[in-house]
Amino acid sequence: MSNKIENPVVIVHKRQNSDSYAVAITNGSNNFHDGLLFVGVNPVENNDQFAVFSMAGYYMAAEIESLRRRIDELESKSEFPVLPELGSQEINEAAWSLHNSLVANGPINASQFNNLKTSFYEALKVAVASNIEKTV
Repeated sequence: MSNKIENPVVIVHKRQNSDSYAVAITNGSNNFHDGLLFVGVNPVENNDQFAVFSMAGYYMAAEIESLRRRIDELESKSEFPVLPELGSQEINEAAWSLHNSLVANGPINASQFNNLKTSFYEALKVAVASNIEKTV
């Protein structure tokens, strides 16, 4: 291979029946079979140069795999629910539910209802924001 790989993607595959990894380097592809460079690495200790390369590659592959799992774990925790818009059906239904529980003591007018809905929405934003801060 004489050309430099412009968009290297490292694909690490842990072999099932062995304590080794197969590593492929592609040029922008996430398909292992598109690899331009392939190497098998394992932790077996020998005194030759190739064994040292293999051992170093093995531990690099293990670290890459571990870091990718951690990234996936953190990304899954950072997916927060999106707060609906103030005028959305979900917010209107929740505000009406709140309204209906409040009017048991007497009716409220349209202006009071809009103030109630806005206050409910602001309280919901605060609750969601504090929940996000606790999970991050």
